[in-house]
Amino acid sequence: MNKYFNAFQNEVIGFNYSKEPIETFEIENFNLTESFKATFPLMTELINESVKTGVEYKGKSMVLFSWEVRNEISGWLCQFDKPKIELLNEHQLLIDNIGGIIESFSGPESIEINGCNYNYTLTLAQNFMFVGSLAANKLDWEDYYFEICVKLGLKPIDLSNVVFFTEEANGAKYFYDRNTKEVRLFSHDHDFRFVEFLENQPKYTMHKIMGVNSFVDFVELLSKQWLRFFELKKNTISKK
Repeated sequence: MNKYFNAFQNEVIGFNYSKEPIETFEIENFNLTESFKATFPLMTELINESVKTGVEYKGKSMVLFSWEVRNEISGWLCQFDKPKIELLNEHQLLIDNIGGIIESFSGPESIEINGCNYNYTLTLAQNFMFVGSLAANKLDWEDYYFEICVKLGLKPIDLSNVVFFTEEANGAKYFYDRNTKEVRLFSHDHDFRFVEFLENQPKYTMHKIMGVNSFVDFVELLSKQWLRFFELKKNTISKK
């Protein structure tokens, strides 16, 4: 077992609690498509800086992307699979190249970018992000949301063509509309300082994310948060 996977297991204690057999191997050549590079330049930079470890677990193919700064290892365990619903082309492009994140460890918890305080980074406390097989086209809080809209006399937004591509531990979900490509957040209870209530919607339901309009914006902001995190760590260490 290599040191990157060991670092992952030390941080993500509940992974493989049933002690299933796991095979890991170093990936020497990991190629991103030209379309991916053009669409996600910051994610490309981040992935290119990582160490890649192949993981075979319970019949699933995964890649552990790891970043090491002075013996401190952070990373994502990403799963490659097929979606059950139609995804935005950019979403499909993302998971075809790097998979979807099922575990994230030792990354940034809060960070400031362009004067915006992301007091919870986009990967923090997520059960998954981008995973094709876990993407959903229905909000599990839909009845709650519609009931509040009716009670307040507000028109609910159209959820007939959306994809929920994350699931946060407290129930918050980021989603996009396949037609407009706009990304929004549904959250019934949060302390996020980087979101605004969507106009003409009940408070603590639908939100806009500062610095994000589209799915590509979301992915690039996530990448920027991690790149900035590593930059700050390197600068802090160099000053000691």
